[in-house]
Amino acid sequence: MPFPLRFPLAFDGKLLGQVLRIFTDTVARWYRQRQADRGLRGGQCGSVTAIHRASSDLRCDPHFHCLFLDGVYAPGRDCPACSRQPRQGPETAAKAANEPRTDATKVAPMRPDKVL
Repeated sequence: MPFPLRFPLAFDGKLLGQVLRIFTDTVARWYRQRQADRGLRGGQCGSVTAIHRASSDLRCDPHFHCLFLDGVYAPGRDCPACSRQPRQGPETAAKAANEPRTDATKVAPMRPDKVL
């Protein structure tokens, strides 16, 4: 997390929740887009997040530990509840580096003018 955002995020739960929502929505959209490119629409992704407010040396460093399902789940032909649609093939670092950084552009306007 950038230094100017650390203290406001550490003490403003609503702001921290908004940043987390932007991050998780961005990752889930990435999975859904990959599935839509394969012709599979309407899938859902899931995740669990633990929020840490300090680093291992007890400095103020709010950050997230996220665990995402690999792929999306969508209604299947044989089972109306859901069936897993795993992502197709390993993604390379080069492909990931070329992805647009929409998460950073959404968080940047939240930066407060004054740091506590």
